Amino acid sequence: MLITKVLFATTARSFLFSSSTSLAFSYSNRRIHSTVTKHPHSTFRRQRSQNHLPISRSSEASLYMSTETSSSMNSRVALLQFKVTDSKSQNHETASAFLAKAAAQNAKLAVLPEIWNGPYATAAFAEYAEVLPSIGDGDPAEVESSSARLLMEKAKEHNIYIIGGSIPERVIENSSELIYNTCLCINPDGKIVGKHRKVHLFDIDVPGKITFKESDTLSPGTGLTAFDAKEPFGMIGIGIW
Repeated sequence: MLITKVLFATTARSFLFSSSTSLAFSYSNRRIHSTVTKHPHSTFRRQRSQNHLPISRSSEASLYMSTETSSSMNSRVALLQFKVTDSKSQNHETASAFLAKAAAQNAKLAVLPEIWNGPYATAAFAEYAEVLPSIGDGDPAEVESSSARLLMEKAKEHNIYIIGGSIPERVIENSSELIYNTCLCINPDGKIVGKHRKVHLFDIDVPGKITFKESDTLSPGTGLTAFDAKEPFGMIGIGIW
């Protein structure tokens, strides 16, 4: 299972929120609730908890959010899950629509699926790869990546934090092209505040049944990533399984 994991830690409390979009533990006073939903590129589905509200739910797409918020400030988080197609422009339209739904439901942080701009397939990663901005970049007009521009613009438009699932990232190093599975984190000003490249690539080889190796196309990242999402979220660490 390919999961983007997010760890929230705030003063005197912490909770785990992970999504491809697939797993969420949301903090609410004294209780921890969890939801596991279908990965957009798989047939896996499991759910637990009645304290998450399905805003839209079908075999292809759903948006889940905690139904409770902090008494002192809004800490609502949205999990965005939708069908990914081979049309990047259509995927952009879908992501935009779901971000708008999340903002309309008063979410202050939204998480997109892993590889949401194109098909999750080793043969497709290079075709859909983009040159992504760096931490500190905040002007969408100067960003080459259409997917990153969209996230930056929507974060500012809706005044929310966006953890951008992941996008295949094209990087030229020593005259060689590398492709990374990369997550961008954007603050409500539209500025890149976190950038994580998947470290542990998913390789599986079951004789006579299935062979799938991300390492055939992707290169592994090498570092840990965290950013400060201020109150009420605090420090958030990013990882991709």
